[in-house]
Amino acid sequence: MLTLAASLLVAVELGWWPVTGGKASPDLAQLSVEFYSRLTSGREQVAFASTSPLAVEEYLRRQVRFPVRCPPRDDAGFQVRGGGTGELKSDPVAYVIGEVDGRDVSLFILARESLQHFPREREALRRGQTHHRRTGEVDVLMTEFDRNLVVAVGPVQADRLERLLQAYGSYPHGSQEAL
Repeated sequence: MLTLAASLLVAVELGWWPVTGGKASPDLAQLSVEFYSRLTSGREQVAFASTSPLAVEEYLRRQVRFPVRCPPRDDAGFQVRGGGTGELKSDPVAYVIGEVDGRDVSLFILARESLQHFPREREALRRGQTHHRRTGEVDVLMTEFDRNLVVAVGPVQADRLERLLQAYGSYPHGSQEAL
């Protein structure tokens, strides 16, 4: 019995066992994959279609109350197709859809404060800059950026998603691309 109690304490400390007052904590990776699946299957329509990262950024900034940065551009290997908003659990989320290597990829942007609702992910991100999980056929990578929590989901190699996370919000606004 003492061994079981010690094992549970270690699991809680390492973030393997959720502590949420008796309720299972929400799984951000799984919620993101479910939203990704609705978008890529057409069960949920993309609110704003555009191949311009700046136009998608401008649209999203008008839709949510938290900061949203410019999505990755072509030179990061991402061809943007649009964006919109929704919810993951009860947290507002902005999303960007596009392609990497001809495969559907989505970025989900939440306010950093949303991490309070996802204790496993909060602990995982505390241990490293990027958290990676494989869920079904897709990889899920997440990181904190500025005042955002950014989640990349897609059936591409994890290093390709990592590149998108690194490129998120890193582009200066220039005059070479019109809205």
